[in-house]
Amino acid sequence: MKTKYLLPLLLLLLFNVIGGAAQNAKTDKPKRTVMLGQIVKDSFTGVRLKAHVTLMRQDSTVVDTITCKGWYGNYFARFEVEAKPAKYIVKAECEGYATNCQDYEIKRVARNRGFKMPDLNLKKLAQSDIYKEVDLDGVVVTGTKVKFTYRGDTIVYNASAFNVPDGSMLDALVRQLPGAEIKSNGDIYINGKKIDYLTLNGKDFFKGNNKIMLDNLPHYTVQDLKVYNKSTEKSRLVGKEVEKKDYVMDVELKREYNRGYISNAELAGGTRERYMARLFGLYYDDHTRFSVFGNVNNVNENRSPGREGDWSPSNSPQGQTVTKQVGASLSTQNKSGILREQFDAIASWNDVTDITRSSSEQFASAGNIFSRSNSTSMQKEFRLNANNQITYTDESTFYLQSSTSFNYGDGTNNSSSERATFDSEGNMTADSPTNRSQTISLTKFRTTSVNESFMFGFDLPWGDLLDFHLNGSYTSNKPQDRFSLSNNEYLRENKNDLRRVYADSHSNSYNYGASANYSVMLNNWTVRLSQKYNQNMTSTNQLNYRLERLGDLYNRFDQQQLDRLPTTRDSLLLALDMQNSKTYRLLTRQYKGEPALTYNHNNTYFSLKLPYRLVRERINYRCASVDTTAVRRKWLVEPSLYFNKWNDKLELNASYSLSSSQPGMESLMPIDNDINPLSRRVNNPNLKTSVTHNINSYVNFIFKNKSILSIALNGSVYTDMIGTRTTYNTQTGAYAYMSDNVHSGNWTLNPYVAYSGKLDKKGLFAIETRLSLDYTKSTDFDIAYDADINNAASVLSRVYTSILRDYLKLSFQKGDLSLALVADAQWRNSTSNRDNFQTLNAYDYNYGMTLSYKLPLGIQLATDLKQYSRRGYGDKSMNTNDLVWNASLVRSFCKGRLTLTAEGFDLLHQLSNTTYTVNAQGRTEVWRNTIPNYMMMHVAYKLTKTPKKKKKL
Repeated sequence: MKTKYLLPLLLLLLFNVIGGAAQNAKTDKPKRTVMLGQIVKDSFTGVRLKAHVTLMRQDSTVVDTITCKGWYGNYFARFEVEAKPAKYIVKAECEGYATNCQDYEIKRVARNRGFKMPDLNLKKLAQSDIYKEVDLDGVVVTGTKVKFTYRGDTIVYNASAFNVPDGSMLDALVRQLPGAEIKSNGDIYINGKKIDYLTLNGKDFFKGNNKIMLDNLPHYTVQDLKVYNKSTEKSRLVGKEVEKKDYVMDVELKREYNRGYISNAELAGGTRERYMARLFGLYYDDHTRFSVFGNVNNVNENRSPGREGDWSPSNSPQGQTVTKQVGASLSTQNKSGILREQFDAIASWNDVTDITRSSSEQFASAGNIFSRSNSTSMQKEFRLNANNQITYTDESTFYLQSSTSFNYGDGTNNSSSERATFDSEGNMTADSPTNRSQTISLTKFRTTSVNESFMFGFDLPWGDLLDFHLNGSYTSNKPQDRFSLSNNEYLRENKNDLRRVYADSHSNSYNYGASANYSVMLNNWTVRLSQKYNQNMTSTNQLNYRLERLGDLYNRFDQQQLDRLPTTRDSLLLALDMQNSKTYRLLTRQYKGEPALTYNHNNTYFSLKLPYRLVRERINYRCASVDTTAVRRKWLVEPSLYFNKWNDKLELNASYSLSSSQPGMESLMPIDNDINPLSRRVNNPNLKTSVTHNINSYVNFIFKNKSILSIALNGSVYTDMIGTRTTYNTQTGAYAYMSDNVHSGNWTLNPYVAYSGKLDKKGLFAIETRLSLDYTKSTDFDIAYDADINNAASVLSRVYTSILRDYLKLSFQKGDLSLALVADAQWRNSTSNRDNFQTLNAYDYNYGMTLSYKLPLGIQLATDLKQYSRRGYGDKSMNTNDLVWNASLVRSFCKGRLTLTAEGFDLLHQLSNTTYTVNAQGRTEVWRNTIPNYMMMHVAYKLTKTPKKKKKL
């Protein structure tokens, strides 16, 4: 063969090999598929049915048959078919209903990952009874109820498995859940992770205010409590995961309470003039939920005997509060669920009395500085919050949502305080302070805000998503007045300084913004591009008037008519303190882009966001020493990374985020404020942007016996954190402060391990334990004695604080008996690089028991007894032993509708509220008043009405 034919033959052979390989690769490549979703509903009520759905080709050959499934009654069928244009027939069958069919055609696939077929409606058969009962013919089923189980990424708690006292509300049930903790403000934590909000049967209920449901929903109405990661409202509207999910707890009602109404009322009165009254009503059907509630009490406490609440000082309610509250909630939708409305409104009146006594020590190389203070604050306020949300969706191809909120509040605050300062030259006794001051004040405030948010989007034919968001708000703070009268004694100089100040700090602001987002759907990946614009304008007036300059009428320590002002505007202007008054208008424009990449498939969710923003600010600032217009322009990049993977045996979660915080432009103006002679403030024009790095991670191991082992590591690192330069005048005891950046040396680390599970096969014994370490390195500026704040030396103070905590709970439950032994120990260690720092080794520990048992005659006893001890604190009065005992007796009548309760709170009168904090600047011990011990009698009545069961024919 001639050589000239060799090369063409080799090339032809090569092309054949490549072509064959390509053909084989094409043949071996798995075919792309898409999902077809089908919902089946009752044609009359619109309720989703757990139907059998068959998907057939146009020639009636069967592709697959699936039973609708899902959570919270959101049943649906999902088929996987080849990604190509095709025609199908869908048939739905359900017991008690007539079979129905419909045609469906996939016209264009493009990048679509799935299609939602039109809902199939089934008509109920006339002679059917889908609620028929099954007679077990005398068979008795016994067994130990499983308290909780894992279903995918969902923890399901069986409410009937817990022994909850009669007359209790939802909060009593939640407190008994393994791994659960409720804070005094209503925040709920499950295995150390905070619940974002509560839902009722999968729907919002006073979103963001957990206490309303916790305090008013009867525990006996609850079927299950489900904790899971819920898709955000936007993700649910578009039918795709475009945002990080929320961590929610859903309260699922028993079937008999899904239609009908629930109402309960309670009255209580006790010693120490304690009282409580509340009323709650809930109407529920397949499409509408309406609830109202009212609450009046002066026992600002949400923990009850036998519930193993945290009675430690750090979690005790502060002060004494008289609360009056009314509210209403409406959630409704049409039969198809296309149009939905959610409305919430709460009006509250609060009367709060806070009494505080504190002892503090500020670290200084030249000698630590000590202070003592007593203060009393009495605040009365009214708050009104109303929110309305309307949502429209059209078969997942178009959605629209409008959210409106209105917030109003006004009130007054009367306060008085006494304070004394001691330094190393004094003897730390009440007879030798450096200064002593006495202050009384009155504050009047009113706040009004209106917010509107409008969101709409489209599912494009080729599978991508386009959505828009418009928002606007207006806020007014007027009046914002403070009247104060202070007398400062400088004992070493034998001088007095009396000041009577009227401060007018009214302000108003508006904000509006718009964003456009385009999401490219690539199989299990989504690329999201977002552009946002936001503008905010704030107008602030901070005018201070020295009324003592107007003569003898104001120049004496007279507590009467504290809010008295001159009769004419001209007279008031004579008292204007120009040096300490200012007005400014701040305009902020922000341009933000946020490219994001997400992956969601096979119980795995991953997101990477790279948001960047340009912040442009302009301030018009005016005071006695400055009259200027300043501008600032700053680019900020704040990436975040999130990963979540779960199955029946494991859940893994890890995240990283970077956030930036710029100092306010008004804080950069070169001014000096000494309206309070003991606390002079000097602005620093050289402040830089602070950056925070957050890392959060945990892994949950779920074992066959339903026990859970959690291992977590959380931490934060702060760069250019804002610290405080401080100088101290040894003659007057006055401070001067200036903010400044601490470039490094501030970080926190929090690892923990937790375990909860049963100890025996029958599940009678259970254990919960949690070991955690909080390690903090705090760096700030040292206090300089008798120095100019502008030239004070940059000496840094570093304090290292470790808090090691070990919690253990052993519980036993059988029949009507529930018993738990609880122990909680905490060791706090603080050290420093300072020569005169006294190392702190303090211990807080408590141990005790809780008991719930049904006595003869149907009387239920609930009690808890705990010993709280503290050791190692610098102030000997902090080293205490407090034995806290609470108890209640409950008896129900009239088939459970009427409940009588006798309750004793803090029977030994030992409960206190003392906290201790330490950081790079010093340590503080604070005591606050709490409600007194009391005995109280409760009378509660509940009424429920549910649809009558159909009679058998």
